[in-house]
Amino acid sequence: MWIFAIIIWIVLSILAGVGARNKGRSFAGFFFLSLLLSPLVGLIAMAVVKPIEEEEEEEEEPEQTQSIEQPTPAAKGIEVTCPICGKPKIAGEFCPTCNP
Repeated sequence: MWIFAIIIWIVLSILAGVGARNKGRSFAGFFFLSLLLSPLVGLIAMAVVKPIEEEEEEEEEPEQTQSIEQPTPAAKGIEVTCPICGKPKIAGEFCPTCNP
């Protein structure tokens, strides 16, 4: 009779390990947890944990943010005021008056 109970204990522990492995978890960890504590504890723990694939998908989704680059005045070629003499000049070029 004891042999039958031990065999059932080991088989249920193996089932907990296989179920955990199917979720991407450690077979050995759940098998030994079930073997040492109880197959019921191992099966409950296996049922509660989330599959690893789902956790990775949640982590890999970064927040979508748009980075809008503001063009510099030199890229536009617009007129700006020279900081030295105050006369208009084209952005990105030297001032024709003071030529700094």
